[in-house]
Amino acid sequence: MGVTEAKQAITEWLAGRGAGEAVVQYKLRDWLFSRQRYWGEPFPIVWDEDGPIALPSDQLPVELPDVDDYSPKTYDPDAADTEPEAPLSRASEWVEVDLDLGDGPRHYRRETNTMPQWAGSCWYPIRYLDPENHDRFVDADVERYWLGKDPSRPNDPGGVDLYVGGVEHAVLHLLYARFWHKVLYDLGHLSSEEPFRRLVNQATSRPTPTPTPAAPTSRPRRWPRTRRGVSRGTASPCGVSTGRWASR
Repeated sequence: MGVTEAKQAITEWLAGRGAGEAVVQYKLRDWLFSRQRYWGEPFPIVWDEDGPIALPSDQLPVELPDVDDYSPKTYDPDAADTEPEAPLSRASEWVEVDLDLGDGPRHYRRETNTMPQWAGSCWYPIRYLDPENHDRFVDADVERYWLGKDPSRPNDPGGVDLYVGGVEHAVLHLLYARFWHKVLYDLGHLSSEEPFRRLVNQATSRPTPTPTPAAPTSRPRRWPRTRRGVSRGTASPCGVSTGRWASR
């Protein structure tokens, strides 16, 4: 009996005795989402004396301020009583704000951590289709044209035709891109059920191992050459291309 058959037999045996039942569980890997750096999407959160408050939609998006210095703050290695400080915390005119969130003007402090740019990479193929739209993240007709289900393909879920990426993204970027896309689909904002129809992993660059004394070599280290194909409705790590085949 194979593994699949054994699992089914065990499940049926337990279910038949009322000791269990077959269920499907979905799990998401924990994601460290907050970053103490300048580059990233600002959290639409402000703080008062009672805790964090989400900003209403009419005050979005929150944009990064222009700063003269976005380097991390450093301390003396022997300073034991220091606290971490995000670069945005030094932009006091941006951080300290007076807002009316429904109960009159009050003073708040903006969240100074940022999102890790994965917040944008999870849905950038969608935004790339309609980047000048200031009323909606993508026009419904535009999304349907580029990513919608193809009636000529049986059981077609929609999405870009081909995503060329790296296998190292499989457990974070690709997993959460699919999660975000399905949330938008369930909310009725998208016509495509999946973000990508097909995935191709490109080569992973690795340095050449250091030669041992028994096998000397003078050959220089070389990075593996890769070829990327992009076509209509194709996502690459740099965006969605609507143009020609390209290679490098």
